[in-house]
Amino acid sequence: MTETSQQYIKALFRTFVLKDVGGVDAAGALMGVSHQRVSQLISLNTADMPTIMQLVALEHAVGRAVITSALAEVVEGKEARGDLMRETSEGVTAAARTMEAVVKGERPDEIAALAVKTIQEMEDVRSIAAAKAANAA
Repeated sequence: MTETSQQYIKALFRTFVLKDVGGVDAAGALMGVSHQRVSQLISLNTADMPTIMQLVALEHAVGRAVITSALAEVVEGKEARGDLMRETSEGVTAAARTMEAVVKGERPDEIAALAVKTIQEMEDVRSIAAAKAANAA
């Protein structure tokens, strides 16, 4: 696997754990490892990767073959899809909810929490888009 393919899979895995699986604690329980280990595995700054059986355990729990499908595409030389459209949609939805809260005059702490959610969603978009760009290079 090339370095760019590995970065793409790591970014996709990170998003999968945080959004689909329910976070590092839930992923750790399903994978049979500590949440600290999951944090290491989702870090874009380490080369550590989960085992194939850990991936299968997470995908089985979620009911979708997200990572193994992407791995198959890398092996077959196809452009990895990621889920850029879904992530972008979630980011725009979060931004719209933030704007709605501002228009309705909701409390500043509620608006701030919604803004943080928007930033997190858009970071997911950035992460997958950057990984796709690196994979295409």
